Amino acid sequence: MKHTRVFLTLFSILALGGLAASEGLAKSVEPKEETYQAPKQGKQRLAYCYEPDKGCGKKAADAWCKTKGYKTAKEWKVLEQNGRKVKATRYIGSEGTCRARGCHTFESITCRMGPPTFF
Repeated sequence: MKHTRVFLTLFSILALGGLAASEGLAKSVEPKEETYQAPKQGKQRLAYCYEPDKGCGKKAADAWCKTKGYKTAKEWKVLEQNGRKVKATRYIGSEGTCRARGCHTFESITCRMGPPTFF
């Protein structure tokens, strides 16, 4: 009988302590975000498309965020290059470059860690 009480007491302490710790963890863990201005792929600006005319916007931004250790891109802004002076951009999907007008790039990308997963 005495062993049963000791076991129940220890079990209660561990169970309540674990519950309190997990509730504290759930409240304190918020997805981490970071905004990058004028993101680069190597030494050149990151192209707005993953490959030439394919995967523009989200796919390219997500792939770039993953290289920085994040899960996904939360938001991004395009910088259109339609003027006379165009800076070369680099595609993240093919590592090719684009040097013509219309080779848009990102003004900024906000990367985000996903919520913690335990399963």
